Amino acid sequence: MPDPASGSFRATVLVVTRSLDSPRSLTWEMVRELDRSRAIEIGIHTVHHVDLTRVSAAQVRAECTECATTLREALAHPVLAFALSR
Repeated sequence: MPDPASGSFRATVLVVTRSLDSPRSLTWEMVRELDRSRAIEIGIHTVHHVDLTRVSAAQVRAECTECATTLREALAHPVLAFALSR
């Protein structure tokens, strides 16, 4: 089994940016700490956790682009992992 501390194993945490700092959610500081750990990859999920299969193409673009931009600015590096919100 991979040893997370060795760097040979990484988990991904997908972030809904509008939910950060809400009750029962991660905080921005927690996201930054996870990102610094190198054992966790931070990924894009959306801004509002909308079902992307039920909104317009423009709204899909806006949800994903805003989430990616917000994370990139907060973490000071590009965020590449993404998962569809349904």
